[in-house]
Amino acid sequence: DIGALLRAMDEQIDTASVIHVSCARLMRIDFIAAGELLNWVISHHAEGREVTFIEAHRLVALFCGAMGITEQARVTVRKG
Repeated sequence: DIGALLRAMDEQIDTASVIHVSCARLMRIDFIAAGELLNWVISHHAEGREVTFIEAHRLVALFCGAMGITEQARVTVRKG
């Protein structure tokens, strides 16, 4: 369940206008979690915040693109 993680991230980011989320330890994401993540990104984008996912695995980055997350947030892939 990604909901608890997203709520914890909301508490950490408080009123920040730029949000960088490290995906260095993320290996995969399922369809339901990606949908929840998309809704989270859309809500923050609507508030005028810039969301960036950094160090994502290439397959995770491609899945984010397929789910539409990259239309609202930037996703950068790991190097190496």
